[in-house]
Amino acid sequence: MKHALLALIPAFTVSCVTLGRYEEMEGRVTAMERAATANDEREAQRFDNVTKLLKSAVDKLDKTSAALNSKLDGAGDEDRSIRGELEELRFRVDKLAKDFEVMKKAAEDRWGLNFLAAAPSVALPADAEGLFAHAQKALDAGQFPNARMAFAEFIKRHPTDERLPKVRYGLGRALYGENQMKAAVREFGEAFKAWQAIPASKAPPEAPESLWYAGLALESIDCKKSKEMLKFLKQSYPKSPRAAEVKARLAEKCK
Repeated sequence: MKHALLALIPAFTVSCVTLGRYEEMEGRVTAMERAATANDEREAQRFDNVTKLLKSAVDKLDKTSAALNSKLDGAGDEDRSIRGELEELRFRVDKLAKDFEVMKKAAEDRWGLNFLAAAPSVALPADAEGLFAHAQKALDAGQFPNARMAFAEFIKRHPTDERLPKVRYGLGRALYGENQMKAAVREFGEAFKAWQAIPASKAPPEAPESLWYAGLALESIDCKKSKEMLKFLKQSYPKSPRAAEVKARLAEKCK
């Protein structure tokens, strides 16, 4: 299970941006997450089971409806029984659909991810270099579901690769493109965590960019935190091209 939103970026309060405080917060959140892991797995399995049941029920309803409607055209004494069977199927499907929506919303609120997002339309490369290039190409082309799945697969396959911070940043961009803002902020935070101790003059371009996009993503979640993030960007990377854009954003009032 990935880090919760509260442990994303140690910059929500500019005056308290220290590595030690971040690690303290991260430790507390990690302990809480470990305690919840077993329950999360059960919820994820339940979500998957309901998804399968719903699909099976919908498929059965479609087939049965076609068959029953055909029978109804020439039915006599069986009319009432057939209609009752059809209504029972519809009732079951409606109930499963409601259960599915409740669990889907709970899953999205907990993890910030759209579990029904489209899977990649092409096979992913087996090697790290090819997988990274594929993910970046998909991101540049605006193919956000493909990019998201490729970056996520890279993290799964190569958790110690030196490009991991850039992969996290890329995953954040893909999630941002899919309007999955909570998850995007989390990934930008994971990326920045690797760069926060690097002097601004030596930091990669993705470092200020991660703060920029995290600030934009937070606008729909918490406007005040969004502004704090952008202030932190300006303070940390004053010579960054994004720093010049921060002033206009900060001038806008929170709705």
